Amino acid sequence: MRNIRENLDEQIFEMQKMITEKERIIRSAPNGSLRISKSHGRFQCYHLTDSGPTNGAFLKRSQEKLITDLAQKQYDEKLVRSAKKLRRVPAAVVRDHERLQGAELLEPRLPTGLAAYFPSVRRRR
Repeated sequence: MRNIRENLDEQIFEMQKMITEKERIIRSAPNGSLRISKSHGRFQCYHLTDSGPTNGAFLKRSQEKLITDLAQKQYDEKLVRSAKKLRRVPAAVVRDHERLQGAELLEPRLPTGLAAYFPSVRRRR
């Protein structure tokens, strides 16, 4: 059982390390987000910012670096949200495991007498 605990602790640590790294990358990514539309069979990319036009500023093919950086930022944001949800699962397993370690296991007892099979019937004296 100790091995399971160590594996879960390691998973939690690795997930937290990945979340921290991705959050650092997101902070250094360009501001805004990416909107992609398809027009006449071709994809068009727009840079959405708070202060810019509501549809976003058109990004030319020459701005490929900005397009890939914005797309990676959106992917990393989704990854961090999912990882934060998943991080709770091993932590809950560890918490439940520790709680069960302290609990005393009761031995099952077989029912005896009529009252065990018919709880509404009282024993006569």
